[in-house]
Amino acid sequence: MAAGIYTIVCEKRASFRLDITHTNNDGTPIHLGGFHAQMDVRRSRTTNSKLITSLSTDNGRIQIPAPETGEILLAMAPEDTAELPPGDYFYDVVIYRTTTHPDGSTGKEVVRLLEGNFVIRQGVTDV
Repeated sequence: MAAGIYTIVCEKRASFRLDITHTNNDGTPIHLGGFHAQMDVRRSRTTNSKLITSLSTDNGRIQIPAPETGEILLAMAPEDTAELPPGDYFYDVVIYRTTTHPDGSTGKEVVRLLEGNFVIRQGVTDV
């Protein structure tokens, strides 16, 4: 299945949070046990373009709080969003896990869940 398309708006110096639920076509949640997640925000749609920020299960900015519900939580604290340069960028969210093939070799299962524009807005009020 192709990745969904969604524009994300992130405001500088504000808390950022986005909940995603990964489901089957019939709406039932997909179990995310063993999966990791990553989201890169870049200047253009290429992997070698300037990285603006990265969220992942490794750096704690993405959580999979209850794998059986298919929920993925993306979050950044205000001090993290304060460091982001205002502008229009691109992102995608992928989940991945290591798999073992019948012959004993290992590989990765990778699913692109979401992609689109990532807009960082400059705020006026500084708290």
